[in-house]
Amino acid sequence: MKADEYLSFDWGMSYLTGISDLSPRTLRYMMRPHLMTSVDFFKYYHETIELIKKYMHTKSDIVPVVGSGRAAMDAALNSFMEPGEKCLFIDNGYWGRYPVDVIAPHYGIKPELLSFQVEKQIDLEVLESKLKEMRKELKAVHLIHVETEIGAINPVKQIGALVKKHVPDALFIVDSASAFPGNPLETDKWGIDVDYYVSHKGFNAPAGLNFVSVSKRAREVLDKRSSRPGSWMTSIKTWLDTWVDCPNDGRHCLESFPIPQLHAVRAKLELLETMGEDFYLKKYEIASRALREGIRHMTQPAGALIARGPACKGCPGCDAKDPNLVSDIKDGRLCAQTMFTVAYPKGFPWRKYMDILENNFWIAAPHFGFGDARKNGYFYSANGMRIGIVRDDQHYPRNIVAMLTAAGMGLRECGVKDVKWERGVEKAVDIMKEYRRIGFQMYGFKT
Repeated sequence: MKADEYLSFDWGMSYLTGISDLSPRTLRYMMRPHLMTSVDFFKYYHETIELIKKYMHTKSDIVPVVGSGRAAMDAALNSFMEPGEKCLFIDNGYWGRYPVDVIAPHYGIKPELLSFQVEKQIDLEVLESKLKEMRKELKAVHLIHVETEIGAINPVKQIGALVKKHVPDALFIVDSASAFPGNPLETDKWGIDVDYYVSHKGFNAPAGLNFVSVSKRAREVLDKRSSRPGSWMTSIKTWLDTWVDCPNDGRHCLESFPIPQLHAVRAKLELLETMGEDFYLKKYEIASRALREGIRHMTQPAGALIARGPACKGCPGCDAKDPNLVSDIKDGRLCAQTMFTVAYPKGFPWRKYMDILENNFWIAAPHFGFGDARKNGYFYSANGMRIGIVRDDQHYPRNIVAMLTAAGMGLRECGVKDVKWERGVEKAVDIMKEYRRIGFQMYGFKT
């Protein structure tokens, strides 16, 4: 087939939670030529870094790491942990466990896995007890901000406070790949020493460029290492030497740098500047609530198809705040603003459902869990579908209506009884009236 015959590349609509399609705004920025040896380039680069700091809410160094999203995770662990040192990995989903299985063994890091049920919020009392037990051993604590597998938003702020209280010498490392910039992030206030995010999710950019915040304390740990990091390309020191602690000219650029991805990240940062952070996050909150409530209201009782809970048990509601914005996490919602999951009934014909969404409605979404040999698990082997709200085009009213209509009609065609998809669409449309109230409209926005 010729490239032009792959119609889905141009006409398909994605509600994936991972790789972003390129928005028109992103493409406009990426089309700009670049000259890495120019004075203007380094001025532009440092402006971009300052914008990243602004929206990560940090004074830490921001270090680029070129590679897939896993390269940032690799760099965060490989750079600040030495062979034989212990790291506590907090697990309530696939990505919480991934570094235990894949990265830690590669570098001789001794992982301690603390697992929680995906259906519930992390139990802070259990975590606190574990931190007290290991206070003399731990060199780091690792947490996923938003667990992509299930769309869980974790209480980063509260966990950071516990780490500081009980293991003050340990580094607090956070993976914000699926969280930033669609969920609140207060890197310094929450006690995060190392936080990393990727270009290919909320930034509508291609994969290949990651940024890692490195606190002063983390920098001291890196400088005092008794051994070299186990990798050169994913060593934070490599990127500090060539992109932070270096002269602003092209002679120090020892590695190829993905400038088009930098342009794409800049596109989103300037949109944040134009809209304002509060407005931008409110847009995410409305879009995610419209999609979640739309799915919930297709069934009676409401919420039967939402995976986290399941059926939303234990959650104070879709209109509750992010758990990092409340004093008691019981008052915070369980789902993130960037994705959530739909639970299939037992025996559901998920391949037929995927075919209906893709070939009847031209909508792509991930219909399966990642799988895990150690667990039978809650969300593995095609037990559900994830719906992404990471990209701006996934917030557009027409796309939300299309996603909910296709999802509901497909569920009904696949034998799920009593699905009233139109009721879900009506609920979402009612919620999206808030777009107009905050000033977010097709012909512009007013903040």
